[in-house]
Amino acid sequence: MQMKSTFANFIPDPQKALSVGKMGRVLMMAGILLILIFFVSSLVLSSWNAKYWSFDKVTRESAKVDEVVSNNLASNVAPVNVWRDIEVLRSWSMGAQFLGMGMLLMGIGMQLAAILGMLASQAKFMTEELGPDMMEKK
Repeated sequence: MQMKSTFANFIPDPQKALSVGKMGRVLMMAGILLILIFFVSSLVLSSWNAKYWSFDKVTRESAKVDEVVSNNLASNVAPVNVWRDIEVLRSWSMGAQFLGMGMLLMGIGMQLAAILGMLASQAKFMTEELGPDMMEKK
């Protein structure tokens, strides 16, 4: 008499669990890489901010007034280009760091799912292998 596990329908294939684990690892590494890239870019952003604040107040304010003034000043005023670079990098930085953190957490979740899948498949294997023996001993 061979006993079948009641979890047989729920348990994923161990190979599938391993592939999910590998994909989770890739997502984690990509997320960490994205976070690190934009951490370095935030350091660059701080140096650009220091460069921007080194200009006098009139020049700084004329760089931020509006797009028409900025376009007119772009050829001869350096803070206009610095201010544009600051705004572009600032807008990309927050979204990319959020994406990197999401990828990191999704990778961790996939790793945990792979661990649970492997544990469940091992439990299925153990109940199928030891189940009949345990029933006969009683």
